[in-house]
Amino acid sequence: MVKIDTLVDASGYAKPAIFIDVEGDEWEEKIDRTPDVVKDCNFSSEEIIKKIADAGIVGLGGACFPTQVKLTPPPTAKAECIIINAVECEPYLTADHQLMLEHAEEIMVGVSILMKAVKVNKAYIGIENNKPDAIELMAKVASGYAGIAVVPLKVRYPQGGEKQLIDAVISRQVASGALPISVGAVVQNVGTAFAVYEAVQKNKPLFERVVVLLRAACVNHTVVYHRRSLVVDTLGVGSDNVAAYHAQNAQHLIVAVYGILVVDRSIIVLAAILEVSLAKRNYLLHQRMRKMILEILIILEKISHNYLLFCL
Repeated sequence: MVKIDTLVDASGYAKPAIFIDVEGDEWEEKIDRTPDVVKDCNFSSEEIIKKIADAGIVGLGGACFPTQVKLTPPPTAKAECIIINAVECEPYLTADHQLMLEHAEEIMVGVSILMKAVKVNKAYIGIENNKPDAIELMAKVASGYAGIAVVPLKVRYPQGGEKQLIDAVISRQVASGALPISVGAVVQNVGTAFAVYEAVQKNKPLFERVVVLLRAACVNHTVVYHRRSLVVDTLGVGSDNVAAYHAQNAQHLIVAVYGILVVDRSIIVLAAILEVSLAKRNYLLHQRMRKMILEILIILEKISHNYLLFCL
């Protein structure tokens, strides 16, 4: 341990933090690092939920909501099915797509574990039909697992939202202010299903996930594993990347792309700092930069007749 200090989190608030320097990886012996797929799960529902909680598994669709909470609905609500969100409808994002292509078997085991955790015998995996290779592979693998069906979906934005996905998959509408469990659905991201597999079958806590690195002009992109709280400088995409700011002595730096505008076949990428762990860099700065970027995008939009605007 180097020190105990404060660190500005993604919400802009300073939180207590422990800074630890390590040399290389240090793995606990109980973590199974072999590539072998472990299919059989002999744990009870309660044991599965405890292992998920102990491993720190959260929703990997973006909200980071604790997974064990979703798996323990109130006594007045009853789960009827698991819905796996593999829609990934945002442009240029391919993390879930690549994960399905490389770890379809592990994902299916994770889905079956989630089914056992909430005591249901049906699960649906929603995938938009712009990913035909993932649909074909996942359907083939799912045929070996009871109760799991792959549901190809039309390409629609924002179908990745929980309520929209539930409506598309099982034709049930969640009322305003209500939760998915009110219509018998428990929704989990496909990345979460994979993380559940690793937690329950491999004893691996959640400390990394798949991310997409967008290169300048968004012509090329890279899908990589990224460890949580890892310092991000150039995003590993070379000198032409969108990370145009480097905070001196920053311990934690996250760069977010807020807008992409297509103007006469040229793509302009605008980026802003989402989080810098320096006392002088705070949430208000983040908001001012975002406002400035939006104003620039609006101006560019007015002078173009051919544009695409998103991620705002």
